[in-house]
Amino acid sequence: MRMTSDQERLTVSLTDACYMTGLGRNSVIDAIARGELRSIKLAGRRLVIVESIKEMIAARAAEPYENTKREVRNASAARRGRPPLAGSAREAV
Repeated sequence: MRMTSDQERLTVSLTDACYMTGLGRNSVIDAIARGELRSIKLAGRRLVIVESIKEMIAARAAEPYENTKREVRNASAARRGRPPLAGSAREAV
Protein backbone atom coordinates (compact mmCIF):
# COMPACT_ATOMS: atom_id res chain seq x y z
CA MET A 1 0.00 0.00 0.00
CA ARG A 2 1.35 3.40 -0.96
CA MET A 3 1.08 6.05 1.70
CA THR A 4 0.30 9.64 0.92
CA SER A 5 2.16 12.52 2.52
CA ASP A 6 -0.46 12.90 5.28
CA GLN A 7 -0.17 9.23 6.26
CA GLU A 8 3.21 8.93 7.94
CA ARG A 9 4.36 5.42 8.79
CA LEU A 10 4.78 4.62 12.48
CA THR A 11 7.28 1.79 11.98
CA VAL A 12 9.68 0.67 9.29
CA SER A 13 11.60 -2.53 8.59
CA LEU A 14 15.32 -2.79 9.40
CA THR A 15 16.06 -2.37 5.69
CA ASP A 16 13.99 0.82 5.53
CA ALA A 17 15.61 2.11 8.75
CA CYS A 18 19.01 1.58 7.11
CA TYR A 19 17.86 3.52 4.06
CA MET A 20 16.40 6.35 6.16
CA THR A 21 19.52 6.78 8.31
CA GLY A 22 22.21 5.88 5.80
CA LEU A 23 23.56 3.32 8.26
CA GLY A 24 24.34 -0.33 7.64
CA ARG A 25 22.24 -3.14 9.07
CA ASN A 26 24.71 -3.91 11.88
CA SER A 27 24.83 -0.25 12.89
CA VAL A 28 21.04 -0.11 13.12
CA ILE A 29 20.97 -3.33 15.15
CA ASP A 30 23.70 -1.92 17.45
CA ALA A 31 21.66 1.27 17.92
CA ILE A 32 18.65 -0.85 18.92
CA ALA A 33 20.82 -2.83 21.37
CA ARG A 34 22.15 0.42 22.91
CA GLY A 35 18.61 1.75 23.26
CA GLU A 36 19.17 4.63 20.81
CA LEU A 37 16.50 3.21 18.51
CA ARG A 38 13.27 1.63 19.73
CA SER A 39 11.83 -1.37 17.96
CA ILE A 40 9.03 -3.86 18.31
CA LYS A 41 8.55 -7.38 17.09
CA LEU A 42 5.24 -7.79 15.31
CA ALA A 43 4.12 -10.81 13.30
CA GLY A 44 7.66 -12.20 13.47
CA ARG A 45 9.24 -9.03 12.03
CA ARG A 46 11.52 -6.55 13.77
CA LEU A 47 10.14 -3.06 13.12
CA VAL A 48 11.89 0.18 14.05
CA ILE A 49 9.76 3.01 15.43
CA VAL A 50 10.12 5.99 13.07
CA GLU A 51 9.91 8.57 15.88
CA SER A 52 12.97 6.98 17.53
CA ILE A 53 14.92 7.38 14.26
CA LYS A 54 14.10 11.09 14.24
CA GLU A 55 15.07 11.38 17.94
CA MET A 56 18.39 9.60 17.41
CA ILE A 57 19.31 11.80 14.44
CA ALA A 58 18.41 14.97 16.37
CA ALA A 59 20.44 13.84 19.40
CA ARG A 60 23.44 12.93 17.26
CA ALA A 61 23.29 16.24 15.39
CA ALA A 62 23.75 18.03 18.74
CA GLU A 63 26.83 15.96 19.74
CA PRO A 64 30.45 16.88 18.99
CA TYR A 65 31.83 14.86 16.06
CA GLU A 66 34.67 13.30 18.10
CA ASN A 67 32.29 11.59 20.52
CA THR A 68 30.21 10.09 17.73
CA LYS A 69 33.32 8.87 15.91
CA ARG A 70 34.69 7.21 19.08
CA GLU A 71 31.38 5.43 19.75
CA VAL A 72 31.29 4.04 16.23
CA ARG A 73 34.85 2.72 16.54
CA ASN A 74 34.10 1.19 19.96
CA ALA A 75 30.94 -0.51 18.71
CA SER A 76 32.90 -1.92 15.78
CA ALA A 77 35.67 -3.11 18.14
CA ALA A 78 33.10 -4.72 20.46
CA ARG A 79 31.58 -6.70 17.57
CA ARG A 80 35.05 -8.05 16.82
CA GLY A 81 35.71 -8.91 20.48
CA ARG A 82 38.37 -6.21 20.93
CA PRO A 83 38.70 -3.89 23.93
CA PRO A 84 37.28 -0.34 23.63
CA LEU A 85 39.51 2.60 22.85
CA ALA A 86 41.09 4.59 25.69
CA GLY A 87 38.93 7.31 27.19
CA SER A 88 35.62 5.71 26.28
CA ALA A 89 32.57 5.27 28.47
CA ARG A 90 32.76 1.47 28.11
CA GLU A 91 36.17 1.45 29.76
CA ALA A 92 34.63 2.41 33.11
CA VAL A 93 32.13 -0.47 33.07
